[in-house]
Amino acid sequence: MYSRSEFEEFLKQERQKMSEDKALANDAKTLIFNADKYHWIHQTKFLGEPCLQLPQDLFAIQEIIFKVKPDYIVEAGVAWGGSLLFYASVLEALGQGKVIGIDKYIPEDLKERLSSKGSLSKRIELYEMDSCEQDTRIFIHNKIPIDSRTILILDANHTKNSVLKELDLYSDLVTKDSYIICCSTVIEYKEEKNVNRSRPWGKNNNPLSALREFLNKNDRFLIDNYFDQKLLLSCNPHGYLRCIK
Repeated sequence: MYSRSEFEEFLKQERQKMSEDKALANDAKTLIFNADKYHWIHQTKFLGEPCLQLPQDLFAIQEIIFKVKPDYIVEAGVAWGGSLLFYASVLEALGQGKVIGIDKYIPEDLKERLSSKGSLSKRIELYEMDSCEQDTRIFIHNKIPIDSRTILILDANHTKNSVLKELDLYSDLVTKDSYIICCSTVIEYKEEKNVNRSRPWGKNNNPLSALREFLNKNDRFLIDNYFDQKLLLSCNPHGYLRCIK
């Protein structure tokens, strides 16, 4: 029987070995892309609302929320609201924090459903705004007191320019030892265009392209390899950034 510390050391060794298995990593990405033909990622729901996230990524974000114990989580890209509910449920378990959701368009029926979740609803604030606009930056910064522990999740428009703009506008909200989670970086690894859905993003024009440029000019963040090593099925490879100062 392992002690807890022995078990953690064993897991560390195993995830490091797994991360070196390039064939396995390629198989995982192939599975994600092949299943995307059937909108596999969109099948995940939380409390009745689609999350548009893989469960492994949701659990990784849960791990970050538990570690950071944030005062605020800011998510650009509300979509169907399932992810907001998921984050709010973790905050509710911790007994602290709010989730701020920003999107250009939030349907009225979604607002009603998100406001009907009891104590979870009290932890969610929705703002129908463009996350790439300077006015939105000013508004969100005014909502969050200085030195609040803040996690930033970017999951709106996945083009390089949009994500880079969001990184420039909101990264200063993220406090030391907290995180930016940049979603859908897996797009970089898809070789062919998605014929099922027309999208402006693709290889060399996606969140990972933005991250690379952002990290070249910003020394406050680094990619947390812990998540890259252990998340085999992930839409966010290299997308978990830890603030180091």
